[in-house]
Formats: sequence, C-alpha cells, structure tokens
Amino acid sequence: MNDIVFTLEFKGDTANSEVNQHLIAGWKLLHVGQHSYKDADGQLMQEAIYVIGADKKAYKQHKHAQDKAKKSPHD
Repeated sequence: MNDIVFTLEFKGDTANSEVNQHLIAGWKLLHVGQHSYKDADGQLMQEAIYVIGADKKAYKQHKHAQDKAKKSPHD
C-alpha cells in the first residue's frame, strides 16, 4: 500500500458501480465500512462506504480523464 498517492471515498446509491469502474482502471480497494445517518424523518439509516486508492499511474489516468471532462462542452 506504500504506492498509494491519492484516495477517494464513495457512498450512496451509485457507489458500488463507481468503485467497480475505478477497480477496473487499476485502483485498489482500501476499506469497506458502514456510514450511519438519520434521514429527514429521524430514522437511522445505514449505507456502505468504500475507500479506494490510486498509485501514480492510475492517478495520472484519473487526472487526465477529469481534465478532459472539464474541457468538453456539457449539454
């Protein structure tokens, strides 16, 4: 794990698919845990939380994709 230079945290309805996309791109799964919170009605809710990390190569690819997305026009 000494090669990790950048981390991201995901939670919510799309977290699983987003994390899987990053894992395919070479990121490493660092932690899976649980996030607890109260909804608008005061009910205790729980959801999975994922922490992933990138080495220099994966982070460089991530930054390139982010920069490219910023430059492309949005509909």
